[in-house]
Amino acid sequence: MDLLLPLVVKRQRWSDRIQQVEMPLFSCYCFVRIAHDERRAVLEAPGVIALVGSPERPEPIPDAEITALQRLSASKLPFDTHPYLEQGATVEIIRGPLAGVRGRMIHRGNGTQLILSVNLIQQAAAVHIDAADVHPVCH
Repeated sequence: MDLLLPLVVKRQRWSDRIQQVEMPLFSCYCFVRIAHDERRAVLEAPGVIALVGSPERPEPIPDAEITALQRLSASKLPFDTHPYLEQGATVEIIRGPLAGVRGRMIHRGNGTQLILSVNLIQQAAAVHIDAADVHPVCH
């Protein structure tokens, strides 16, 4: 069984201090790659509510989306959650630690961000990028 829990560093305010803490990138979601016969064991694990998809037929997250999240987590780039977007140009990073990763490019303030979407769970992550490091993807 393969497990992926992307974490993001957030500032947490306590009554007497502010501290940096690691939290799941997507609240309530942990990614696992399991064989069909392992579903019951996963569903019986403490804290697990359901698998993504229908109870009769779980849906796998596409490998490209999982690989993009793994590469983002392994990079030293600052990233955070982002509202899920369906609009925007699909681009591919052509250089740097995320070279080959595809996502949607948006402009926010004075910068450009790449949105990495996990479509099945309607969650996304945003990372600041240099617009010169991307090229459009033709469908």
